[in-house]
Amino acid sequence: MHFDIYARELADLEALGATILVPQHGTRTWTVMADPEGGEFDAFLRSEVPAERLHGLEVDCADAEAQARWWAGVYGVGVTEYDGWYALEGVPGMPILSMDFAAVPEPKTVKNRIHWDVTVASVSPLVEAGATVLREPGGDIRWHVLADPEGNEFCAFTE
Repeated sequence: MHFDIYARELADLEALGATILVPQHGTRTWTVMADPEGGEFDAFLRSEVPAERLHGLEVDCADAEAQARWWAGVYGVGVTEYDGWYALEGVPGMPILSMDFAAVPEPKTVKNRIHWDVTVASVSPLVEAGATVLREPGGDIRWHVLADPEGNEFCAFTE
């Protein structure tokens, strides 16, 4: 899982400690980079950088379509299919343009370095749809920690 961001120059990101992993080339319109701790992100260069520099969240999946459809059900939005990947766009209240799901050959093996939060009336529909409860509220937290059907962690806050 990683972020997609907008930038004017790769040198600006490198000055902050990022490194280029896979340069933009051919029809690919982004550069794969790593932050100083090794976390990957995609940089999309723009001559005019929007005020909101964060474009979206990219989720690597074993079954990208199934994951996109699962999360579309959570958010109550449709799924847009692109060339082998799927997107949720225009999710009300989401501070990014899209949440993208792409298939990768390797399975998820470690806890994600980042996660997202959702606000729901109850976690029961999430669990009934295939989420796993990893931690109930209590002690130092007031929210549920869950995992989606492919094991991606997220927090669910109840209204």
